[in-house]
Amino acid sequence: MGFPFVEHYRRLAQRLGLAADVLFTGMVPFADAPRHVALGDVAVAPKLSATEGSGKLLTYMASALPVVAFDTPVHREYLGDLGFYAAPADSHALAAALTAALHDPLAARTRGAALRARAVQHYTWPHAAAAIEDVYHRVSSPPAQPPPETTKRPPPLVNLFRRHRHARSPAVPNAWF
Repeated sequence: MGFPFVEHYRRLAQRLGLAADVLFTGMVPFADAPRHVALGDVAVAPKLSATEGSGKLLTYMASALPVVAFDTPVHREYLGDLGFYAAPADSHALAAALTAALHDPLAARTRGAALRARAVQHYTWPHAAAAIEDVYHRVSSPPAQPPPETTKRPPPLVNLFRRHRHARSPAVPNAWF
């Protein structure tokens, strides 16, 4: 993968002495991407957005890969406590979290399996469809019973005006209500 900058990443891997440890396939058909992703030992998600979704996490989770990510609300929403987290925008912390995941393969595999179970439990199409149908049902159904009236309605202002229009205020002479 690495598309569209495959050659750039190959040169970078060569310069860093990692060329023998990584493979950049270039563009692959979308349907084949999960098979390629599943070949990895650990997935890394360095996205920093606090609000934008991170859909690739679902592919990683479905592939039972442990995930190293910056600690953001979006990543926490998807991964819960199962991610290997690093302080946001701290590349050294991200490298340390990746090292921790790679040096403890049993913990990494355990978290990866738990992430897959989480994906199946919360993020499958049937689950999404049920959540959407629930929202549609709630917004299209009338309330079970109208809410009780909690305060007595004041009389219309017109009636108040008519009732009091000839009264003078004792505090403010010549003031009309």
